[in-house]
Amino acid sequence: MIDAQTEAGAQQRGLTDYLRILRRRKWYVLATTVLVVALSVAFALRQPKEYRARSQVLLTRSDIAAVVTGAPQDPALSEDPARYAQTQATIARSGAIAALALKNARVSDLTPSGLLGESSVTPSATADVLDFVVHDRDQARAAQLVNAYADAFVTYKLGLDTNALFRARQQLNQQLTRLRALRLQATPQYRDLLNSEQQLHTMQLLQSQDAVLTHPTAGVQVKPTPKRDGLLGLGFGLVLGLGLAFAAEALDRRVRTEEEVEHALALPLLGRVPAPPRQLRAGVAMLDEPRGSYAEAIRRLATSIVFSNPDRDAEVLTFTSALQQEGKSTTVANLGVALAASGNEVAVVDLDLRQPALATLFHIHRLTGLTDVAVGRTQLDDALVRVELPDLDRGQPGGDAVQASSPGALYVLPTGPLPVNPGEFVASDAVAARVLVPLRQRFDYVLVDTPPISVVGDAARLSARTDGIVVVSRLGLVHRSALHDLKRQLAAAPVTPLGVVAAGVHVPSVDGYARYADRGQLAARSRNGRGDRSRLSRRVRA
Repeated sequence: MIDAQTEAGAQQRGLTDYLRILRRRKWYVLATTVLVVALSVAFALRQPKEYRARSQVLLTRSDIAAVVTGAPQDPALSEDPARYAQTQATIARSGAIAALALKNARVSDLTPSGLLGESSVTPSATADVLDFVVHDRDQARAAQLVNAYADAFVTYKLGLDTNALFRARQQLNQQLTRLRALRLQATPQYRDLLNSEQQLHTMQLLQSQDAVLTHPTAGVQVKPTPKRDGLLGLGFGLVLGLGLAFAAEALDRRVRTEEEVEHALALPLLGRVPAPPRQLRAGVAMLDEPRGSYAEAIRRLATSIVFSNPDRDAEVLTFTSALQQEGKSTTVANLGVALAASGNEVAVVDLDLRQPALATLFHIHRLTGLTDVAVGRTQLDDALVRVELPDLDRGQPGGDAVQASSPGALYVLPTGPLPVNPGEFVASDAVAARVLVPLRQRFDYVLVDTPPISVVGDAARLSARTDGIVVVSRLGLVHRSALHDLKRQLAAAPVTPLGVVAAGVHVPSVDGYARYADRGQLAARSRNGRGDRSRLSRRVRA
């Protein structure tokens, strides 16, 4: 239960972790955003032009005829204003009004249903106004259609309002015509009917009529809108890119932080080492650029290893990793230089008899090596190769200054001819008796480079003859499953692991120190130049 809570706490992420994820997955966000914006703008530019024309109709809700004549008022006019406006909008969407609009506009290539599909009628929420909108690909025809549509609604609505009066007048006119035919114009009945017909005619003339408020002359272009579509694409692209970035992070099982390495292996962190400069990866950065940021990180690692082993109980250290290409051999080579430069006698042994790398890093071209010593073909002293340490004052190898500023020494024992069975050869008594034991007696530190422990069993077999194991884990390369397997391998090893080195880490503080060290190096070179001129003048005077 406690382990589950600890793991859950380790998986919690803060703002810094999310920013780190965004920085690591920035290309997902950038590429997705650029792609979506480009597609949005391209799609917008491919659209044909479309224009929109708008007209407004004022809804008259007062019954003037009823007021003048004293007739009962239409009950529909006193209902809820919003409901009345919505009713009028529904009437405006009828096919009869659309057909009348097309007839008035003299447009023959458009059907009433087509007009209704390219238009809309919306009641205003704050006024008794209907908004008529028509879309068309022709700027002038859009205005022509919306004007005809609004006029057709007004005409049709007036016809609906006066239809009852018109029918009543027709019936009265029929009766008046019949009485005139009988020559009964002087009768009271004829006069009453004539008076009623005149009242109905007056009511019909005074009937309230809706008014068209606006008559546009040209439509406004509404498509394409590349700017608007581009902004929408930008927002959608950012959201989609962020989703893809975090989805890729969730699916990525690689370890990204040193905290994950410590938690997975349950080992202390000995050091954080950045990736070596690209131009120095074929060699040893501590020799080629001893004042760089990578060299400073290696010195910190060397100090951590010395402090973690104050009594020198662990003199022979095995360096291994979970997978290949994690920087194990590079770390061993540079760490050997750092320990030797601090005044220790150091031997770097290449016991990776499957893919040796130390001879290549130190540019050693010799056929004899560890395997020759183990089988007795050569002596240990003849197989060891001494490496000249750099002059920290000048940044150059060799010379008297090396002995003065670097009292330690560094030797490299390459592999020699590779055996047929590397695993059995590494675990043999000959390697322990003729190589490791003499090296332990002679040197302060013996750094042994071995194959990845999760790939082959050489490091596990060899660990029984060494004093400690140091794990090198490269962030962004090793997977969590590989670390879990590595933890099981280390638990079965007969020797206790000292800790883990996180490789491939970005260390801003080290980079800042490198700039500070560069200025110090320029000052040191200036002082050395003055010293050389002084020595030269003394030689000349002598």
